Formats: sequence, structure tokens, C-alpha cells
Amino acid sequence: MIWNILLLNICLAQGVICAAIGTKLTIVGGDEANQHSSGWDYTRLYDGNLDPNLDNGGCYHSESGSPSGNWVELYLAQQQFIGTVRVLNRNCCSERMNGVVVKVCEGAGNGTCVACGVFGDGTDSQWSSLDCADGTLGDNIRMEKDAHYLQMCEVEILMGRDVTTSLPVSTSGVDIDGPSTTEGANLSEERRCSLALLTISLWSRVSLWIH
Repeated sequence: MIWNILLLNICLAQGVICAAIGTKLTIVGGDEANQHSSGWDYTRLYDGNLDPNLDNGGCYHSESGSPSGNWVELYLAQQQFIGTVRVLNRNCCSERMNGVVVKVCEGAGNGTCVACGVFGDGTDSQWSSLDCADGTLGDNIRMEKDAHYLQMCEVEILMGRDVTTSLPVSTSGVDIDGPSTTEGANLSEERRCSLALLTISLWSRVSLWIH
């Protein structure tokens, strides 16, 4: 964890944001079909409550038997490369995760979706993980279950690729949109992040030698 924080600080100093594979992405909203009971809605999937007991307010639960199936969508603030979707199972009946289809979508509702995969049986009170192929690009994930209960207690969406993004460059206190043309800012984003990673690698070696 400390190295991830150090990496972020160095990248910010270099004028880029480096988002590494496995970074937990922020869920900003969602939608659902066929909520089982009032209060058991999709917001429980990203509220930080990791209690797998449904009665303690931490789990989402759909209705059963809907002809159109049950689904829930979770939205990100912007498009990201989705690498892994992790689901915390309820403390019972985790076999209901079997057959849950995960899709990565661009656009909510009837957006364009690409299948990420299908969950198998889960384990009560434990996390289940599903990897998407080579970081599939999208701004939301959709989980579906045909005509049966859909229940989960928490969802985590993890970054699927290393990403760099330019930050605005400031000259004499004035922000300038787009890349700087000054000689000192000619390093590519990839090279800047490579330098940051090299710095962390060297520092970690020094730290181990000191201890």
C-alpha cells in the first residue's frame, strides 16, 4: 500500500496520473430491476459495509422468478479498463452466484455491452472474482441472473491496465490546457511513469538494506 501511495505522489509531481492494474475503481451510482424488498437496493453493493448477513443491512437482494430476469448495473465516473470484478457473497445460499453473467458496458441502460464472464458457485461469506479479458473498456458493469435470486453483499471493480493521463501544466500560475511545449515537459507520459516505478524500485531496495 505504501508503495502505491508513493507511486501516486511521484506521478503527480511528474505531471501525470498513473493508475496501476488492480486499482479499486470508485462506483458512483447504479440501477436495478426487481428489488426484493424496500431497502435491499443496489446502493448496498458499494456502501463499504462488508457484513455478509442480509439482516444487518449490508447486502443487495433481488426478487425471484421475473420472466425478464434480474439485473443490477453499477456506474463509474468515466470509462475505465475493467480488469476484475469481485463480489462478496452472503453468509448463506452462495450457490446462487452460479450463472450470474457479468458484462462491461459503455452507456447505462441499453448501452453497448461486452461479456466479461459467468460466475460459478460462490462460498458463503467469501469473495468471488471474475477476470475480464485484457482490461475491457466501459463505464459500468451489469450483472444478470435469469429468473432467480440475485444477491450480493459488496462489489469491487478493479482496473485492468496501467493508465497514464496528462495533467494541466501551469506556467506562472496560469493553467494551460493540453501538453506543455517547454523542453522540460517533453518526456512522454509512459517514460515519466517508468521513471516513477524505477524510483520506487530503488527506494524499496534501499529500505530493505537499511532494515
